Amino acid sequence: MKNQMKQCLIVILCTCALLGIQDLTFALDHASAAATIQTSPSDPVVSSAPLSAPKEESLGATVWYYIKGIAILGFFAFAVVYIAITLMKKPKFVPVTLDQMKAKRRSQGKPESSVIDNEAAQIDVGQAFNTWQIVSKPGEEEFRSPLSMSQITTSHGCLDSAIRSLPTDPDIINNINDLGEILNNQIKRRFTGSMKLIYCALAVCVLAYLTSKGFGQFFKHYWWLPASIVLYYFASYSPEFLNTKRERWFRGFNIHNVLIGTILGLFASTSVTDTYKTTYSDGSTKKTEEWNVMFFIMTALTLIVIVVLGFFIFLFAGLNFVRNYLIYV
Repeated sequence: MKNQMKQCLIVILCTCALLGIQDLTFALDHASAAATIQTSPSDPVVSSAPLSAPKEESLGATVWYYIKGIAILGFFAFAVVYIAITLMKKPKFVPVTLDQMKAKRRSQGKPESSVIDNEAAQIDVGQAFNTWQIVSKPGEEEFRSPLSMSQITTSHGCLDSAIRSLPTDPDIINNINDLGEILNNQIKRRFTGSMKLIYCALAVCVLAYLTSKGFGQFFKHYWWLPASIVLYYFASYSPEFLNTKRERWFRGFNIHNVLIGTILGLFASTSVTDTYKTTYSDGSTKKTEEWNVMFFIMTALTLIVIVVLGFFIFLFAGLNFVRNYLIYV
């Protein structure tokens, strides 16, 4: 059932992304078309009345506009509520003490200590530890850590079973608490997204606001930009066990940081002008400076990358939400 729900959510995300891309393409097409319209006193005036579309087409476009808006808003609302509930969850494991175990044994009429119960608890602790993956390098002391949600869930079940045995061996209780602390630490979340991508989106927000006729028009057409920035920020809070796995796979690289950093690095290293030195036959020299064509190319490329990444932050926000909150590989 959970897998089916996740598949449905992925389909919804893809649909919202396609709707958003279509809106973006539609807006860019209209912006470029509007930019090509020029009038001058010599142009013949055909009619001053605005052209109107057929009522059927206007009604259909309005209905489709609201359907897309409801779909995207629905996904935003679901993501915000899901993220808020997840971030407010308290750690599942609560440390136990020897006094608590003895008190529970007395309340249940059991003897103060039992070798059989201690052995059963030790077996459960060992099973929890053995479900984890080895993260230490060959030749080093073996160190394990949970790297998937299924391993964490199984480990919690094993520790719960160990606690139900009510062990009274201090070493076993310490082992339970140590593993439980690791589990709590592995589900803690931290921001692992790209601040460079957020800066690009903020730059696009400023650009969209400057090209709009006031805040009202900006909010009407580009409300999803600031909303996507906020969603991206919180959707990029990933649990530590995923961070550990991704750091082993990708060595901590973030594709957005690498892409933006590379483009900005190339832009910063490109000189504005080229200096040429001419030596004449009499031995005299002359230095001249000319505009560097590559500087303008890199400027255009940098702006294109910033605008494209900034506009598509809603897609990256959705992807991060799915991969950090819904799917634990």
